[in-house]
Amino acid sequence: MTKCNVCQSINHWADQCPDREKDDVSYLVHELVLHSEDNALQSLLSETWNSAVLDTGATNNVCGDKWFIELKNSLNESQLSRIEYLQSHKPFRFGDGNVVFSNKAVKIPVTIGKTNLMIQTNVVKSNLPLLLSSAAMKKGKMTLNFDSVHNL
Repeated sequence: MTKCNVCQSINHWADQCPDREKDDVSYLVHELVLHSEDNALQSLLSETWNSAVLDTGATNNVCGDKWFIELKNSLNESQLSRIEYLQSHKPFRFGDGNVVFSNKAVKIPVTIGKTNLMIQTNVVKSNLPLLLSSAAMKKGKMTLNFDSVHNL
């Protein structure tokens, strides 16, 4: 069950809350996915098509090439024309300890809540979803409230 992030009501969400301040819109994370099996990356990838994973340990946005292809397949012509391709050769080290270099960077159109914007991400040859970095979260003035998490 989800609740309003402003008043904790189960009858509406924060964007419809009569108690919220006019320009303050908060979004409540409604799903926490834990993985312990060997094919965790493949499972996580398929669960995150057209979504991002908040990765507070990531210094740069990064996604796998398969995730990027799926994203492109879901966009309309207007959105596809807005994608910008950039050169990139940044190193990334993931849980297995191996270093993988990005083969390009892209600026992709995204919608967060009701806001349309462009996010730049590196693309690596790997089965990764879009990992949204701590720097991107800071730039977007995102607040993560770990104090309100209960019963974990």
